[in-house]
Amino acid sequence: SRLLRWRAFTRVRVHGSGGKADAPTNYLDCRLARTLLSWAPTLRAKGVVGLEHYSMYRAESVVGRSNKPSGHSLGRAIDLAKFELRDGRVLSVLDDWTQRTRGGDPCRSWPDDADARLMRQLVCEAAARGLFHIVVTPHHNDAHANHVHLEIDPQGQSLWIR
Repeated sequence: SRLLRWRAFTRVRVHGSGGKADAPTNYLDCRLARTLLSWAPTLRAKGVVGLEHYSMYRAESVVGRSNKPSGHSLGRAIDLAKFELRDGRVLSVLDDWTQRTRGGDPCRSWPDDADARLMRQLVCEAAARGLFHIVVTPHHNDAHANHVHLEIDPQGQSLWIR
């Protein structure tokens, strides 16, 4: 019933790509939930009705080879793969985030088509508003070719976007 209330309130469905509602990767820290709630009005206004992710919580997740716990190990990150639109289209980071120059600023103006521009705009505006503090895009490395990593930092002191 909590999930139903979430959907009714936000009108933006957040779900994992595996299709299992009770999958461990669907759990999240309440502060990430609050962030997603804060983002929902903007998403709705731009025609987004759903977000598909690869994972939020992964207990053993570390940052690269550093052995430093990642935001996923605390349920404070979401690996966003797809934006589902009101008109039935689904925008995929893998297929539709076309400009992905390695090391390039993901939030600068790129010669994107409308779908890529929409995804980039939603992600970059959310970061600029301080909703997410760590943003890793396909511009960073091949590990992020198919998703955008959006993470909150409870300290919220700075923004790191790649």
